[in-house]
Amino acid sequence: MKPAHLRKYVIVPTLKYLGLSDPEAEDLLVGIACAETNCGEYLAQLMDGPAMGVYQCEPDTMNAVLKYLTTRRLDLYKKVISLATQELSIEDNMRGNLFFATAIARCFFLRFPEPIPKTAVGKEKYWKKYYNTKIGAGTVDGFLRKWKEKEEGKEYKLWKNCNSYRKNQIRRS
Repeated sequence: MKPAHLRKYVIVPTLKYLGLSDPEAEDLLVGIACAETNCGEYLAQLMDGPAMGVYQCEPDTMNAVLKYLTTRRLDLYKKVISLATQELSIEDNMRGNLFFATAIARCFFLRFPEPIPKTAVGKEKYWKKYYNTKIGAGTVDGFLRKWKEKEEGKEYKLWKNCNSYRKNQIRRS
């Protein structure tokens, strides 16, 4: 799927519904989707891994987010759960319900005191530290590369604002 469509038709309305509208969160979620699943090319982890959906969230992680919300943000928990299709399992909602998966991915980051960084480079490090973690297969460079490759026209506002990344790429060439 095109990152611009994921942002406009899924991420923005979901964050607005949750009362969590934030351009930094929008950018981070687009970047995660690009890095984790090539922006929705895969909805289940390859080689039968446990991760699910466009953001590749593992069941234990999803359950930890839901538990956090029930104990700390019950109002938000109710909104997140209302996005799930009740006739489907929670796992099927993570794989196939973009609104629910987006809500879980956004709420994942509420558990950390550090705010989402404003720069693309900051977001890639934030993703690696909290989401992909040191044991994950993703790399900081891979996050930005995959994100850039998926963006329409290979250019996006983040890249225009990320001078340090461009300078490093020019030096590598």
